[in-house]
Amino acid sequence: MHNGLEIAGSIISFAGAGWLAIDSLRLRQHIRTEAGAMRLLARLKRAGLEKVLTDTEGKPLSSEQALRLWFAASTLAWNWVGLVLITLGFGLDLAGRLIG
Repeated sequence: MHNGLEIAGSIISFAGAGWLAIDSLRLRQHIRTEAGAMRLLARLKRAGLEKVLTDTEGKPLSSEQALRLWFAASTLAWNWVGLVLITLGFGLDLAGRLIG
């Protein structure tokens, strides 16, 4: 007989795996968006306006590396959420097995 913690753990682990799957399915769109941002940056640099692109804190995204790091931060945040959900689900499943 399974208790509620095991069931909740399985559901949360499944949600975390789904979250990571959605992130992987969005990869093609991320690549297209990043490529478009690189083309925009190149055009802005030719016009001398590379300081126009900024992040939410107002820091300029005036190099390809800065743009790549900014895009990577979004993916990293999604991955952390998925990892936390899977870990929480595993912990609940383990606790349910130890208690029950």
